[in-house]
Amino acid sequence: MSDLELFLQEYLLKTGALLNEQGEVLVQVGDFSPWAQSLTGPSALLLWDGVIRPAMTGQGREFALLERVSSGWALVFGQDRAEGAEHVRFARQVGQALQDRFGAA
Repeated sequence: MSDLELFLQEYLLKTGALLNEQGEVLVQVGDFSPWAQSLTGPSALLLWDGVIRPAMTGQGREFALLERVSSGWALVFGQDRAEGAEHVRFARQVGQALQDRFGAA
């Protein structure tokens, strides 16, 4: 099992990808929904504003988190398990864990 697969299991996330600096997919794990697939690749970088980390977006019950890591970017997807401040705390925890696992940018 890859590091990304283990990470997704640990945080109960559905799918994920590691992207290079230009947003090209280096590693992709899981079955991506059409919405998730539309965000995977260079278009993912449009989420990044550098202020809120990780960058977050969602559609319906699905959410995406984008974080800078040493190889470029980590993009993970999950299903809503929390709302409001609880979701933000979870996102920050995942963002920090992505940096810890895949290297801070």
